[in-house]
Amino acid sequence: MYIIENVVSPIAVLGNTTPATIDASKSFAKMQPEAGVGIAGVNYYFEITTVNDIPKGGYFVLIIPTAIGVPSVGSLTLKCSLGCNSGAATMAWDSSKRELRVNSGFPTYLSGNSLITFDISGFTNPSTSDPVTIDFQTYAALSNGNYIIDQLIGDLEIKATQGFCTVNEIFPTDDNRIYAIPGNYTVDMSCVSTIEPLHGVRLTFPEEFYVV
Repeated sequence: MYIIENVVSPIAVLGNTTPATIDASKSFAKMQPEAGVGIAGVNYYFEITTVNDIPKGGYFVLIIPTAIGVPSVGSLTLKCSLGCNSGAATMAWDSSKRELRVNSGFPTYLSGNSLITFDISGFTNPSTSDPVTIDFQTYAALSNGNYIIDQLIGDLEIKATQGFCTVNEIFPTDDNRIYAIPGNYTVDMSCVSTIEPLHGVRLTFPEEFYVV
């Protein structure tokens, strides 16, 4: 009896260029934390569930829409949490194709139907709150060429927040800090967009507070 480990999936061996479609219901992307339109240095978080096996030395590609800014590959930081390895990976940016390639993202064999989670920080958000999508592809890097394995097209949605505000600090402005006694508070906050006349700001307090 022979035991063969790390078998490359048939799609790569045969050079089949038709990739499997990743199930969109098991994959998503989001800003973490949320950020407003036009904000630089933003972190995007991804969860992807693969279809086929990915052989050792495989890589993945993100196709970034023009609405999202990529200042330079040196300004981006990758952090793999599950399924991939950021310690072994290097990133390359092709501005003409809008492709961000993560080389050696899979230094060991990864079986099919595996969850991959990772963050990439350093993007600049779109200038509007219209949703945009990032495409994702996995590849096998073999001696006779690179072959696409899985892909997810048009389903990883990113949406910047219009009028995004951040509460920097909230503190009492009088000496009455006794439990359950009404008091006055000052809220220090910053907003991406101008708060126009007749517009307002909504603050959501935790349940421990009783707002009259």
